[in-house]
Amino acid sequence: MAKATAKNTASNGLLTQATQHCKAYREYMHKQYGATAQTAYNSYLFTREDLMRILYDASGEKDGIRIYIGFEDAGKGPLVRLYAVPCRQQGAQYHDAIEPIDARQGTGAQRTSAVASTDTVRSGRPCPSQCGGANMLNS
Repeated sequence: MAKATAKNTASNGLLTQATQHCKAYREYMHKQYGATAQTAYNSYLFTREDLMRILYDASGEKDGIRIYIGFEDAGKGPLVRLYAVPCRQQGAQYHDAIEPIDARQGTGAQRTSAVASTDTVRSGRPCPSQCGGANMLNS
């Protein structure tokens, strides 16, 4: 029972931290760019289908997902963009299962069947537009 309580306390601490960070981001975007809840993205939805497509594609099962953070200057301030890519575990490390830079630059590296196709990368669905109900992280 003590183990479950410690886990719940840690989860609550992370939720509290996430709430603070999300609020700070919204306040920063408003102060710097005049962004409102209707103009600034505050979350991204990745559906089960998106996640399954990332983890189980034609190149085989993957061991994890890494989220990359991008940026788009949309004229009224920056929009954060998230990109989810599949990863394979090698020992204690997780490596992106996307084509290595040297393979794209033609330096002789070969793409292997363990590398996911670019169809596997997902950008998620931004909120506003794909939003859930009001909660601690988005209000």
